[in-house]
Amino acid sequence: MDKNCFIFICILIGSGLYYCSDADNPVVSEKPDNKLDITTSRNIYIYEEWMSISGTVINTTGDTFYSKLGDAIIANDDQEYLYFAEGSDCYFQKYETATGQWTNMPRGWLIEGTKVVSLLPQKTYLFSFHSRPDSGDSGQYRFLLKYYRKTGTAFSTDTLRDTSNTFIIAKTL
Repeated sequence: MDKNCFIFICILIGSGLYYCSDADNPVVSEKPDNKLDITTSRNIYIYEEWMSISGTVINTTGDTFYSKLGDAIIANDDQEYLYFAEGSDCYFQKYETATGQWTNMPRGWLIEGTKVVSLLPQKTYLFSFHSRPDSGDSGQYRFLLKYYRKTGTAFSTDTLRDTSNTFIIAKTL
């Protein structure tokens, strides 16, 4: 690795640690329901034409919740893998520093679609997300996940929300 590449990587990691700190994290100012712990496998991703992000969702409570995150082709309502895809209850968002707002970004599609699944108490699930971002813009991103206390209550007042850690997508070298 040459000196310039090493310096760039150090700057990238340093800025990632700065932007992912609680003091500068836009997620901290929101009031999530704090029942699901949503964590990406990394804090910094390098932009690629097709982005692939994985991580975990943990139901930290003793309650069962429901969310449209399952693979529709699988009959089981308790699925080990969750899919953050178009039509699901999970949104891929970019923080717009000019407005101080989170903006929904495009998500990948599942050919078979998504379905409501159970999020069982104290259980850890793996998630998968694929997308083709509109551009290679660097920035802060997160996932916003909606879920419900009862099945079939989508779009009701029973909607709970939690967000993932904030992570960075940076341009390639």
